[in-house]
Amino acid sequence: MIKKIFVITLTVLFLFSLTACGGSPEKVRKISYEGTELTVTLGTNQATGYDWDFEIDGNCIRQSINKSFKITGLNANIGEVNIGFQELSEGSAKITFTTPVGWDGAGKGDVYIVNVTVGGDGSILSAKESNAK
Repeated sequence: MIKKIFVITLTVLFLFSLTACGGSPEKVRKISYEGTELTVTLGTNQATGYDWDFEIDGNCIRQSINKSFKITGLNANIGEVNIGFQELSEGSAKITFTTPVGWDGAGKGDVYIVNVTVGGDGSILSAKESNAK
């Protein structure tokens, strides 16, 4: 009887953690920009190695020191990583984000691409999601 109560309690906690996250964390993909700063927010699972790396193709933008992790549920390894970028000069760039593995730690990783345009005054004019490779 105690074992059944324990299993039911764990199940309820698991379901609560999914709803507390506001949905599936691995699907989180947000782009925001203001002035000369761009922030890309991505779901991450540090326990399985589902963490984002990136490569910038273009010289108009660079990573700033702004990078943070926010826990979005009951598991301290699951959350969102915010990666900040700052303009350098007028032009366009492609930022390709990749994970080495899938959300569960196995299989092929994910690819997420953001195209950025910086104006002559140094402000970010656009930052849009592109189709993955």
